[in-house]
Amino acid sequence: MNYLQGLRNAVEYVEEHILDEIDFDEVCKCAGMSKSSFQRFFLLIADMTFSEYIRKRRIDGAVRDLCNTDEKIIDIAMKYCYDSAAAFSRSVKMLTGMKPSEIRQNGSDFHFPKLIFEISIREGELIMNKTPIVKIEEHHNEKVIAFKVDCENPESVAWGLMSKWCIENISDRTGRRYVGIAPMGHHPNGNPHQNASEQETHPYVAMMFLVGDECEKKSFHGLDVEDAPEGLFLVNDVVLNQYDENGDLDMALSMMKASESFVEFMNKTDQYEFDCGKGIFFEEHIFSERWFEQGGVPDGFKMWVPILKK
Repeated sequence: MNYLQGLRNAVEYVEEHILDEIDFDEVCKCAGMSKSSFQRFFLLIADMTFSEYIRKRRIDGAVRDLCNTDEKIIDIAMKYCYDSAAAFSRSVKMLTGMKPSEIRQNGSDFHFPKLIFEISIREGELIMNKTPIVKIEEHHNEKVIAFKVDCENPESVAWGLMSKWCIENISDRTGRRYVGIAPMGHHPNGNPHQNASEQETHPYVAMMFLVGDECEKKSFHGLDVEDAPEGLFLVNDVVLNQYDENGDLDMALSMMKASESFVEFMNKTDQYEFDCGKGIFFEEHIFSERWFEQGGVPDGFKMWVPILKK
């Protein structure tokens, strides 16, 4: 299941259970995402929280009932899962500007339809509703510092070295851009995919982009200044919604699933093609101060895929 169908499934679940208590675990199961991933992705696409969406859909139905039926206001409140007439009245007033009794007397033009998720392409971006899902970035003449390792579990080792170095040398570390790459792939020996937590020896490079006059230096806090990745890239958020048979987060598989949106982009444009000559992708890691202090899973991921303009 891709992210688009997952969101559609979640919305359909709400429609079918709008008069019931919404089981959020079941919603996330329908969407094929973890709770945190679903909440973050829904907010990104819909520009509102999932609970806010449910509340607006319920008030939409309640307003119709107030205008078109003789049901008691308290009965309508209970029908749409409000515990009291007072709570119902506050919610109606907040969204419509009118009390339920005023709507019953004067009517209301409040309307909040079911969300429909649609994909379009505009000016080099893949858009879901109004939110860019995939965008094109061009990178030239940029510089990085890099930690290169070739060992078991190299991602953790490289980012661990980066974290220690940043804490010792960089004050604005959470405002930086960090990109990693497995130049020979995560399974250079041809092994089938395994969870990234399983150890396999291969090279990995963790990079931090430099800014301003840092790029003019030959070294930066004891590390060589190197060229950053160059060219055109499709960039997409990675929703962390894939798990292995043990229930552990599978970041590599989540990134593989994110690639579906790149294929969708290419199917909708004749201006670009994948740069198969490079044959690799970059992983942008988004770090908060929590990560620098505690480690663990980053606060977000983006995926960069090299492309060419036809």
